[in-house]
Amino acid sequence: MSDEVTPPAAGNGPDAGAAAPGPIAPIVVDSSLRPGDYFRIAVAQVLRNPASLALFVAGPLLWGLGTVSHSVVVVDLGERISWLVVLVPAFAALVGSFSAYRPGSSVLYEKVRWTFSEDGIEIEQPSRHALAEWGEFSKWLEAGGCYLLHTSDRHYIAVATRDVPEDRVADFEALLSARIGRRRR
Repeated sequence: MSDEVTPPAAGNGPDAGAAAPGPIAPIVVDSSLRPGDYFRIAVAQVLRNPASLALFVAGPLLWGLGTVSHSVVVVDLGERISWLVVLVPAFAALVGSFSAYRPGSSVLYEKVRWTFSEDGIEIEQPSRHALAEWGEFSKWLEAGGCYLLHTSDRHYIAVATRDVPEDRVADFEALLSARIGRRRR
């Protein structure tokens, strides 16, 4: 038995304050994102939004209810709203395209070396070197083939899942969970 006390996590998530499962060796991830990554992230973000999902199913649902209840007005409304089945994914694709290819986005595609450790995240790029503390992050999730580490609801850093060393994925996710909180779906 040891008298060693593990300091509480610095994150803001629901598990913040939970002790890490033991020291984890720093995890180095050499990554570079591609325009397609930002496109997939944007599409995943729009399609997982509850409002988008509600709009996506409202038309067909109203059409079906109108058919069953023999209500011409509800069927007509359902048919009109059913266009959202096409428009919501089209909007998601438009947002994704803008995010991926907007002017000045070339800095997003610079190679990055992320070093994830108990102390925080060291970020090394040709244009900068920084250390982000775990307390800066409010949640993390996986979307569009990337881990998104949120500093707010709309701002995040993205790390491509393909770039996390395969033998360190479990350690990586355990570290994120211990320092930021459980993964959000």
